[in-house]
Amino acid sequence: QGHGTWECAEVRVEPSGNVTVLTGVSPHGQGQETAFAQMVADAFGVGIDDVTVVHGDTDIVTHGVGTFGSRGLVVGGTALRMATDRIAAKARRIAAHLLDATEAQVELRDGAFHVAGSERKMGFREVAQAAHLWNVPIPGEEPGLEAVARFEPSGTTFPFGVHFCQVEIDRETGELEIQRFVSVDDVGN
Repeated sequence: QGHGTWECAEVRVEPSGNVTVLTGVSPHGQGQETAFAQMVADAFGVGIDDVTVVHGDTDIVTHGVGTFGSRGLVVGGTALRMATDRIAAKARRIAAHLLDATEAQVELRDGAFHVAGSERKMGFREVAQAAHLWNVPIPGEEPGLEAVARFEPSGTTFPFGVHFCQVEIDRETGELEIQRFVSVDDVGN
């Protein structure tokens, strides 16, 4: 049976500002949980320990294609970036409303939404709480901060990778000893 080449990421920002990521990518030692947590931490200005990455639990993660080849970070990471971009845009609209500014005046940096040309700002966690408490409804928005994104590349992805194995072979017995093995992947930004 065939399968798609897409991948899914669901991102949920809790009222506390902590973040849960649900991904169809199931790491098998590649460290993608750490990479995904770092991507979210960088996007929202929260600590990496404030991000929980959930994978491999089909009771919770209901969408995804999986890990094979070199697609985890390339395809799954792109889906994650799309989801964080959607949340950041919504959070920016909420912050602009609460800060009595236009959306164009508000920028997310260093974990806070800043109004250009002023000292006014709101932390990402404050906006997350406001999005959930919804004491001041934002016209055209729904409560909460969450997004689901699916990414399907237009072609096959081949990230750059290299493997180096240093071995020593006993000339008399032919016995092989691996002295060092190094593997590096570079998927770009």
